[in-house]
Amino acid sequence: MGACAARVDTPVNHRARIVKDFSDRVQSYIALHKKLAAQLPHLPSKADAAQVTAHRDALAAAIREARAGAKHGDIFDEEMEGEVRRIIRPEVQGPRGNEIVAALRQGNPRVDKGKGEAQPVIKVNASYPQSAPLSTVPPSILINLPKIPEELEYRFVGRHLILRDVAANLIVDYVWEATPRL
Repeated sequence: MGACAARVDTPVNHRARIVKDFSDRVQSYIALHKKLAAQLPHLPSKADAAQVTAHRDALAAAIREARAGAKHGDIFDEEMEGEVRRIIRPEVQGPRGNEIVAALRQGNPRVDKGKGEAQPVIKVNASYPQSAPLSTVPPSILINLPKIPEELEYRFVGRHLILRDVAANLIVDYVWEATPRL
């Protein structure tokens, strides 16, 4: 066959496409994060707590302004939310389910409440309270979730999975009721 041969389309793995689309949205967010972070004055190498807090707050404010119209589902679209639940469900309902649930409860601000800890408001562009603990994400779940850049992390708040911007301390997006039990 020559250059004019008919192209045979290969079927696309549906789950791979969902994860690829998610990864593309994450990369777009990271590009914005890096662009805005580069516009801020650099922290001195021996920055004190007040300087670190001011830098974090300035980055958060810049991201909020740039993403003023951001909403739930911009990163975790409906298909990706379903994929996340599909990944997590067997872990919490399987033979090691009780162990996984115990790990999800550890440091979970909606479950493992400590005195004086603020409760995170699960909303896009909301700050994660400094006084709230950060939950554990069990390795068996983490290894199956799509890899994300170091600027972001997965955390649980109650039964909900959030995508948190580490440096800006912002909730980027979330999956509501990502786990069927806790």
